[in-house]
Amino acid sequence: MKHVLGVDPGGHTGLALVDHSGTILSAAVVSGLRDLEKEWSKLAPEAEIVYCEEYTVYGAFTREAMDTIKTIGVIEYLAYRDGLPIQFRLAGSRKGYLWIVEKRLRYFSLPSKTDYPHIRDAYSHALAGMRAGPASDEVEEYLKSL
Repeated sequence: MKHVLGVDPGGHTGLALVDHSGTILSAAVVSGLRDLEKEWSKLAPEAEIVYCEEYTVYGAFTREAMDTIKTIGVIEYLAYRDGLPIQFRLAGSRKGYLWIVEKRLRYFSLPSKTDYPHIRDAYSHALAGMRAGPASDEVEEYLKSL
């Protein structure tokens, strides 16, 4: 069975390969479209679907917004090229998964601390797309911590 690729697009694009149990297998953060294509080529062959954040421009249209839109276009092309279905997710759809992602990422070796927000968001998009909830013991542990 193949895995799920979660993507958080932007000037720094997060990629997270996640198995169907919700475990993160591999992750990367890239800057620039060439690096995106290179990292995509490593992760995409293991994926059966891509869940990518949909980008909505609020307010002024900035350089950062333009870079994000270009990145999404490249991601859409790469998915098409590789025969992968892609689903776009609203940014807020991942929020219910952030607490479990933050807990699980404690045990995953991140490339660097500055990569954390991008990997966290890519991972949470993958879980939200799969609708993969946390294991019951994780929920119980979380509720006890409140």
